[in-house]
Amino acid sequence: MSLDRNQIIWQSHLRTAEQVLAHYEGEEPFPIYLKDFFRENSKFGSRDRRRIAQLCFQFFRLGQALSGYPLRERILAGTLLSAPVEDISATGFFPQLSETVEDTYEARKSALLALWPDYTLADIFPGREQLSEALDKEAFLISHFTQPDLFIRLRPGKTEQIRRRLLELNIPHVFESVTAVRLPNATSLEMLGTPDRDFVVQDLSSQQTADWMPIPDSIPHQPLVLDLCAGSGGKSILAYDRYPGATIRATDIRPTILRNLEARFKAAGIRRYAVAEEDLTGTHNRKSDELIKGDLVIADVPCSGSGTWSRTPWEMAMFDLSDIRGYQHLQRSLLQNALQRVTPGGHFLYITCSVYRAENEENRDFILEQGGFRLIDSGIIQGYDQRADDMYIAHFISAT
Repeated sequence: MSLDRNQIIWQSHLRTAEQVLAHYEGEEPFPIYLKDFFRENSKFGSRDRRRIAQLCFQFFRLGQALSGYPLRERILAGTLLSAPVEDISATGFFPQLSETVEDTYEARKSALLALWPDYTLADIFPGREQLSEALDKEAFLISHFTQPDLFIRLRPGKTEQIRRRLLELNIPHVFESVTAVRLPNATSLEMLGTPDRDFVVQDLSSQQTADWMPIPDSIPHQPLVLDLCAGSGGKSILAYDRYPGATIRATDIRPTILRNLEARFKAAGIRRYAVAEEDLTGTHNRKSDELIKGDLVIADVPCSGSGTWSRTPWEMAMFDLSDIRGYQHLQRSLLQNALQRVTPGGHFLYITCSVYRAENEENRDFILEQGGFRLIDSGIIQGYDQRADDMYIAHFISAT
């Protein structure tokens, strides 16, 4: 059968994707590696780069399924499960699936099984038997064939301003709440307003951590909020918006992160704040009265990131399951120090973007074993049915 021009181009892109993936070893995030590849191979136009990147990401969405098959076949299988139906039909590789077929996972799986009969959904995700409680495992796994959406959180008093701009610019959007807006991933945000002052780029599930924070009347009017392992600072700004009189103290081990935090806090209009470089694994021997203690302490700890792998599927495809215990050891080392930072009667939020029990429920129980804390609530913030990330959160109150 002769190929048309589009199919010839697609096969060329497929060969290039094979070349890219054959040399990627996971030493840096895949988008950085791919950007460097295109810089060194400047012959590719923007459309070529986009399609090659799509093939690579579709390969990674297959995760660890069909791991014994040649690279090209795994790229094709990933394409069949996650590419738009019209793109699949255009390749000419999959006559079983056409634009007229209902676009569901089951329809795609049927077409895939005709070619790779030993495919199973459970194989895409490493350690699926170790997943957290309350996950709908099938729905969770299927969600990895779809890229999550882009979300922004509107700052207080900015809802109508941003709503008008979205309508004026004719940008597709959905208000998930008064302040949470869902947008297509390619949306340019510059024309909506000033980042951090008017809105914060923040995943929907991360925004929902505010629902787990204590109600304002239950903590002091001007609380001290400690954001340990603060990272980009999104939860610090979220806490400030929930408690406008708060003083924010954000810590992290990385100086570059702290410089970025200061810039973000200034842009967000937060005046009562401090940032500090701190290694929470190395301060267990300090006396309790030497520690700064908060009315609300947030510990969004380093983790496997497994709840975000639908955004970063290369991590799912390359994850070594033995690393989970290493993350748990690090988290418990951090927790032993972080729990000392809660003022008597204060609140503690333990957060991960993981879906593994070892990083979630097992650490919840570890916190309770330390004594002095009562569990208010805990659970998974389910993003897999919302085209968003998945997170775990546990809310404790100090009993001493």
